[in-house]
Amino acid sequence: MSVCETFILSLRHKKVVIMKVIAYYRVSTNDQNLGIDAQKSIVKQYCDFNKVEILSEYEEHESGKNNNRVLLSVALAETIKTGASLIVAKIDRLTRVAYYGLGLCEKYKIIFCDHPTMGTLEQSIYFGMAQQEREYISQRTKAALSALKSKGVKLGAPNAHFTDEMRGMALISRIGNSKSNEANQKAYAIVSIMSGNWSDKARFLNKNGFKTSRGGIWRPQQVQRLVAIMTQ
Repeated sequence: MSVCETFILSLRHKKVVIMKVIAYYRVSTNDQNLGIDAQKSIVKQYCDFNKVEILSEYEEHESGKNNNRVLLSVALAETIKTGASLIVAKIDRLTRVAYYGLGLCEKYKIIFCDHPTMGTLEQSIYFGMAQQEREYISQRTKAALSALKSKGVKLGAPNAHFTDEMRGMALISRIGNSKSNEANQKAYAIVSIMSGNWSDKARFLNKNGFKTSRGGIWRPQQVQRLVAIMTQ
């Protein structure tokens, strides 16, 4: 038997080791920039490309500042039991508290699809950025509420069981969703460098096949509102 034949035979009998992961997805009422479906798509693409097997999946609806999440604890416990890694779509889906995220990375094997080869220094930077964004959201909420109150806007119905902070967070969430929408981003990239009035810009978008976030046509008022939101 030749050396080549021996090598091929050894490959046939060699056991292929497939990496196994536990998938964790998180959204909260205060942060809907990346929905569950989008996270699942990101994780699936990563696993398919890298031949990774997903053993189980956990979906949690909790704030990123809450460090006592039931399903995250269950998912992490399963990684210890199975020897699998925890996989999340983005670093801020795990947590928006820097010290807590760094502690988890020291104790567990965790894969972040957007930055799979991060070292300790990069983890510190990205967890810090995630925490800072959470703090910015809080600041923007307070600023939005203050601006609305100064204009005499009454927030909510008289008997609504929502606090001003909850309404403000909902407003910020809607703005965040608009900014992260792919159709809005493409349209804004064009109109932001165009001259002309709102009607001209709406006409150009429609003529060249650009759609609104809901798949409709652009109207002048919508273009104006888009620019106002994207520049906030």
